[in-house]
Amino acid sequence: MSARGYEVNRRESPGFFPSKHWHDGVELVIVHAGAVEFHYGGGQELIAPGEAYVINGCLPHCPRVVGGRFERTVLHFRPELIAFAPGWSVVRRVQGDGLGFKVALPSESIRRIVWVARELKRLKPAPGSRATVEGLLGLALAELESASKAAEPSLPPVLDAVLNYMASHVDSSETIPEIAARFAVSPRTLFSLFRAHMN
Repeated sequence: MSARGYEVNRRESPGFFPSKHWHDGVELVIVHAGAVEFHYGGGQELIAPGEAYVINGCLPHCPRVVGGRFERTVLHFRPELIAFAPGWSVVRRVQGDGLGFKVALPSESIRRIVWVARELKRLKPAPGSRATVEGLLGLALAELESASKAAEPSLPPVLDAVLNYMASHVDSSETIPEIAARFAVSPRTLFSLFRAHMN
């Protein structure tokens, strides 16, 4: 992490399993495309497009891309930069209990957080004041906190991701087991999700 206390990147990765790593601060990952199995501490969590995941970067972690590419925006930052920001409770939970925090985000929240990431990245060559950085990070965390308090989405995020994938790949000849593997679920789970939510 830089001397400024934060790093921002947007990456597209092929399917790979890097070795676990750790670093100072907090890591906020927003998945734009592809599913990822995020190994964190001693557990794992499936993160689908439209979801955000916040972790304590001091614990070992790494993503395992599930089929195809993985596109995400990542913010790494020191917690002291947001000690008084809205959304501080999210970071306090992640640091306090050592568990990751996952939330499905509405598209407008994703757009606002990506805007925050672009603004923070723009500040890198000529950093703004600490108050500007704190304010921008506070906006991102407020979006997460707001989304976590909103009503649960009508469809589970993985089902929503599968439906979006199918709609954009109508001509695909993938089988049900192949689609299930792409999103790190079993065919049986996929059938159950469709039965429960799509009749």
